[in-house]
Amino acid sequence: MNGVLGMAELLSQSTSLDVRQRRYAATIRQSGSALLDIINDILDFSKIEAGKLELHVAPFCVRDIVEDAVDILAERAHSKGLELICDIPADLDTQVLGDGQRLRQVVINLVQQRCQVHRTR
Repeated sequence: MNGVLGMAELLSQSTSLDVRQRRYAATIRQSGSALLDIINDILDFSKIEAGKLELHVAPFCVRDIVEDAVDILAERAHSKGLELICDIPADLDTQVLGDGQRLRQVVINLVQQRCQVHRTR
């Protein structure tokens, strides 16, 4: 995964890409990062079972986490005829202390589940 993420980063820095291709490269990088987080979460499952899971508490921006999740899922939602947007008021303080990677995974899971529910209606 680290190789994929590194190559995606190099691709996104290429000067020969148009805006759309840059957006796709950024989505590949963000999706790879989310996948790496999932892999790490799976590996942490035994820690949960043993009661030894540690959160990685650090300052982060909730807006950035939600926007990343939306970017990762936007193309898939669009292919299903859905518009996925992030609408957080600009004047809302979104700086918090917590585990941003775990929050991003929760947001991705919730949005994916909502898109599946919408599709089955």
